[in-house]
Amino acid sequence: MNTHENKAFSFALLAAIWACALGNVGGFVAPEIVFNLMGNRELSESAAGSMVALELLGLALGSLGLSLAADRLPVRMLALLGAGLMVITQYLSSTAQDPLYLMMLRFVCGLAQGLLFGLANAVLANGPNPHARLAAANIVTVIVGSLLLYILAPLQKAWSELSLFTILALICLVLTPFCLGLQSRLVQHHQAPRSLGLPNAASYWLVLAIAIFSCGSGSAFTFSFLMGSGAGLEDGSINTVVSIAILAAIPGSLLCGVLGHRVHPLLPLLLSLAIHGLASVSAANAGGMWSFSLGIAGILFGVYFLLPYMQALSTRYDPLGATSAAIGGSFFLTMAGGAYVGGALVEVAGLPALGWLVVVCNLLTGLLVAIAVLGSKAKAMAASYA
Repeated sequence: MNTHENKAFSFALLAAIWACALGNVGGFVAPEIVFNLMGNRELSESAAGSMVALELLGLALGSLGLSLAADRLPVRMLALLGAGLMVITQYLSSTAQDPLYLMMLRFVCGLAQGLLFGLANAVLANGPNPHARLAAANIVTVIVGSLLLYILAPLQKAWSELSLFTILALICLVLTPFCLGLQSRLVQHHQAPRSLGLPNAASYWLVLAIAIFSCGSGSAFTFSFLMGSGAGLEDGSINTVVSIAILAAIPGSLLCGVLGHRVHPLLPLLLSLAIHGLASVSAANAGGMWSFSLGIAGILFGVYFLLPYMQALSTRYDPLGATSAAIGGSFFLTMAGGAYVGGALVEVAGLPALGWLVVVCNLLTGLLVAIAVLGSKAKAMAASYA
C-alpha cells in the first residue's frame, strides 16, 4: 500500500469512527434529554421517558434494517443522508410544541442515528483487524459521549437563547463532514451479492446472544442509581461514582483491540461474561461505596469489551460487516427492553434479583456464542474466510 493509499485508508477509518460517534449521540445524551423535557416542556416522567425510548427504538431498527441489505447500499450517500436527517430532526425538535409531533421527530432522529451507527459498524468490521478498529471506535465514542455530557450544561448557560435540541443540531452539523470520507460501498470478500438477511446460522446465533446479554445488562445499568441509593450513597455521590465508572469502558475496549484473534474467542468472552455477572451481583447487593463502585465499573468494563469483541467475532462468519451492524442494533433494542424487565423484577423480587437476572442472561449468552463458534458449519465458514 503506497503513501497515498495509506492516507486514504486512514481518513476512511477516521471517518467511520466519527460516524459511529455521531450515531451514538442520542444514547449518551438521553438522561439530559429526559431532564430537559421534564423541566422546559413540563412533560411527565413517563412521557419524557417514552420520547427517549422511541428514539432508542428507532436507533435499533435503523441499524438492524441496514444489516439486512448492507452489501447493496451506497455507504457514503446513506451516511450523509442520515447525518443530514439528524441535523434537521434535532432542529425541528427545538421548535416542536405538540408532544405527538415531537415523538415522531425523536423516532425519525433515532432511525437516522441507527442508519449511521449501522453503516459505521459495517465499515469498521469490513476490513483488516476488525477488533482494533471496533475497539478504537468504542473508545472515541465513550470520550465523545463523556465530553458531550460535560459541555452541554455550560453551553446551555452560555447561550441561554438556544435550546438543547438546537445545540445538538449544531454538534451533529459539525460532525457531518466526516461522512464524506467513508467508502462508497462495502468491500465484497469473494462473495456474490447475496439475498436479504444475514449469511449463515452462526451470524444469527451471535445476534441473539448479544440481545440476551444486553437485556440483562440494560436492566442492571438502568437501575444503577437505585443500587447506589440502596448502598447508602447520596445522589451527588452516585453521580460521581457513575461518571468515574464510565472510564472503565476504555480499558475494556483497549483489551478487545489488544487480544484480537490472538486467542480462542471463547476464552476472553467467557471470562468477561463472568466478570460482568459478578460485578452486577456486587452492585445489586452493595452495602457501601466500594462494592457499588467496583460493581458499576465491572458492568461497564464488561459491556465495552463484549460489544466490540462480538462485532469483531462476527466477521469470521460475515466479513462484509452486516452482522456487526445487526449486533449493534440488537444491543440497543433489547437494552431498552431490559429496563422494563428490570423494573418488573425489582417490584416482584427486590433489587438483588437484578444481579441474578444478569447472571442467567450471561450464562445463556455464553451458551449461544459457543453454539455459534463450535458448530461444524461455523468452523468451516470461518476457515473459508481466514
